[in-house]
Amino acid sequence: MDAGDNHKPSLPQNINNDNSNHPENSEADDQHLPQNHGVDDAPSSPKPGPEDPDPNPENAEDSEVKGEHEEPAQLKHQAQSIPLPPDLNKLSQDVDQFLSSLSNLPEGGGSTPPDLPIFLEQFMVLVEAKIEEYDSGDIPLKWDRLTVEESASYLEAVNRVSSVSKALSRFSSEHKYASSINDFGRILQRAMSYVEEEFKLLLEDHKIHDHSSDPSNKMNDSKHKQSSNQESDENPHHESSPPEEETNISGYSEENLSDLIRLSKAMIIGGYEAECCQVYYVVRRNALEENLNKLGFEKHSIDDVHKMSWESLERETESWIKIFKQIANLYFSSERKLSEAVFSDYPKISQHLLGSLSHGVTLQFLNFAEGVALTKRGGEKLFKFLDIYETLRDTLPVIDNLFQKSGWRSLERRPQL
Repeated sequence: MDAGDNHKPSLPQNINNDNSNHPENSEADDQHLPQNHGVDDAPSSPKPGPEDPDPNPENAEDSEVKGEHEEPAQLKHQAQSIPLPPDLNKLSQDVDQFLSSLSNLPEGGGSTPPDLPIFLEQFMVLVEAKIEEYDSGDIPLKWDRLTVEESASYLEAVNRVSSVSKALSRFSSEHKYASSINDFGRILQRAMSYVEEEFKLLLEDHKIHDHSSDPSNKMNDSKHKQSSNQESDENPHHESSPPEEETNISGYSEENLSDLIRLSKAMIIGGYEAECCQVYYVVRRNALEENLNKLGFEKHSIDDVHKMSWESLERETESWIKIFKQIANLYFSSERKLSEAVFSDYPKISQHLLGSLSHGVTLQFLNFAEGVALTKRGGEKLFKFLDIYETLRDTLPVIDNLFQKSGWRSLERRPQL
């Protein structure tokens, strides 16, 4: 072997490092390789994330079509599960049945009252909302702006609240009724506050009978007096009839009168009789005084009459006779018609109010007559004394009859002429 052969490079053996023929070496090498734990040798595609589109467009399209068909059915199921709001008419019928069952319970408390049903609270909420609709803020809805149906619905609801409040008050000792009694009482008080204010406004909406402030009316009055004088000369037995305007019931329209009747009934039924009478008395007293001022009547005490000169007293006597006859025969009659109409179902209330109104006005007139009677005697005063006497003789029986019907005693204090 030459020297070149000694330096010939040796080829590496097992270039491919094939261990297939050596299973023991393969198992040893496998121990040093990472375990795949069931992961396939083929590379797996990444899973779509929440924001990634569905890799299969056919499935996405099918899902959208399926959602379109399922959504209406789901909404329909939700709509069926939502309860409908309670109806006031239906609740009113339930409340009436409940009130009927309470009325059948014995008065002595021998049986336990039933639990308050849920519809009673629902009815209370709806009625309170209705009251809020009519009486909200500083400008409540005026009664004369309401339709007949709206006003009737309101009063019906208020009357039912009043009935519930009265029925529950029988069981005030029951702890389970305490909260409802307070709630219904609070609602009734607010409703009656609105009714009372509207009752007052309607009472104040009247026309003054006397229209002498209009110059054209004065001319018509003078012409009427001339014609009536001519008729009286031709027919001594002719009696003048009052003007047509003064024959109305205190100047109220039929619509207002109808509303006054309904509102007064609601207040009395609801237990607010005293408030109703007080409002009526104050408004009608002011109306009477306003009419007296229009007629020219002035209040004079007995001392004022004594200080008058004869000329002034003579003029005042003539005015007194004229106004007193009008008040007794015309205005008191009109007040009687009004009170009997407004309180048609409550005659005792009507009679008492009429007596209160007429009694105070009559005493004002009698003070003047008594003052004249206590002045110094004189020949020039004789005829005026006789005029006052005849006026009282003809008028006081009418007033006495009015007082007797209204429950007042006849006038005991009469001027001694």
